[in-house]
Amino acid sequence: MPETCETLPRQEEWNFDELLKSAKLAEARFCYRYEFGREALDYSWLAAHSKLSLGEVAVLFEHPNVPSENFLFYTHYFSVFERGVWLKAPYFDLPGDFRAMVAEWERTRLSSLINPRCNLDRGLVERVELVLPLKASHPHLCDCFAAYLEVNFPELRQAQGLRNDVFPKEGGEAEIRRLKTELRSLGAFRLLRHLSIKEAIRETKSLSGQPLYSSPPSWKVAKKRAANLVKCFEADLAPVLKLLSSAPKGVTGLSYDSGSRSFKLEYR
Repeated sequence: MPETCETLPRQEEWNFDELLKSAKLAEARFCYRYEFGREALDYSWLAAHSKLSLGEVAVLFEHPNVPSENFLFYTHYFSVFERGVWLKAPYFDLPGDFRAMVAEWERTRLSSLINPRCNLDRGLVERVELVLPLKASHPHLCDCFAAYLEVNFPELRQAQGLRNDVFPKEGGEAEIRRLKTELRSLGAFRLLRHLSIKEAIRETKSLSGQPLYSSPPSWKVAKKRAANLVKCFEADLAPVLKLLSSAPKGVTGLSYDSGSRSFKLEYR
């Protein structure tokens, strides 16, 4: 795609309207989480923690509810891609087959978390028995499961805190519109790092036939919206980053004490 301004970021960084034009909800969700993660999570921190120390492993096991789904998503796939790709390159710079593969892995990973047949270390769990009406559609079952959690495990929603504001529950069509709208705001946020509003209007119109936003006030609103969303993601990640920063140093061995339900740390 030709570009007309030397300082204009590549379209993969901002032109989500075009890039997600035919995307389904699953890909829009993935792109949204990935691109906002690029803003909220420091890449150098991620690279430095690609292999956790024993002390960090211990504090994560002792506080299993602290790591958010976003944190697990960002760290889980870091080792899959070559260094300098995951969360470094734009989502649409990832090879198409890799994007499809990771999306499938993510579905499998999430499914495994609640599938009792999968032998995983999930931390503390509570086993429940559910029935699946075979005539029910997937959206209806999702609504049923969400209602079941609200009624039977309301404390889980409160434990998530800010995360519910970051990812509100809504219907598929409304959700994909919101994701695209907020990614469009992120595009404006990134463009205005390099260009004035007047330049951004001119350059995006030159590339796409119409500007990303037509009026200066709209650009300002979009930039503010994206900045607030980045802060939400940063707040979502902050507890686990703080926890890991407090991990003991120099741990050379771990053993679990079932009596005290804690790890005993060994040092040289």
